[in-house]
Amino acid sequence: MTLILLLLFVFGSGGTPLRDCPTTGAYARKHRVLLVVGHNDFRATLARGDKYLPQVLYDPGSELMFQMRYSCELEKIAVLSAKYCCKKIREGTPDKCRRALAPEGMSANTFPNVDSSKADMERLASKAMWTWHRQIASYELDENATYVNPNMAEFANMMYYKSTELGCYYNECEHGGVLVCVYNSA
Repeated sequence: MTLILLLLFVFGSGGTPLRDCPTTGAYARKHRVLLVVGHNDFRATLARGDKYLPQVLYDPGSELMFQMRYSCELEKIAVLSAKYCCKKIREGTPDKCRRALAPEGMSANTFPNVDSSKADMERLASKAMWTWHRQIASYELDENATYVNPNMAEFANMMYYKSTELGCYYNECEHGGVLVCVYNSA
């Protein structure tokens, strides 16, 4: 069953394989697969209304949540945002990169890697997704089950039911690096 789900995520709903993007750098096809599968796993859990974190009292589920596909176009935006974040880290203002730049109609999550050694991409991507996902455990939803608290922005970006695509990129900085994921809002 897991293999079938993995194939569905890799090949997507249109039946075309997750293609390689022309972006060069620290990003390989396996990292793209890891990120799209990870995002879709978290989204599927929420869509079903599963209680995946014991401290979460209310997560209503959604029958309208779409499976995400990986987008090379969004990855290009993530590349620019990650480079911008490295500049802010170098300038000593990493907080200005917390909400990466994304064009209107899109959103972005950032995850800094403060370890100065070369990033283990699998570990870093998993840690980033869990960090963004766990925000629901720390903050309450409003009465309409919307994510209006700015401290839940990364969770909301990851879980927005109308988002259908994501693109991510990791950029090495002088002291660590930053992972940026950009989401469309269909």
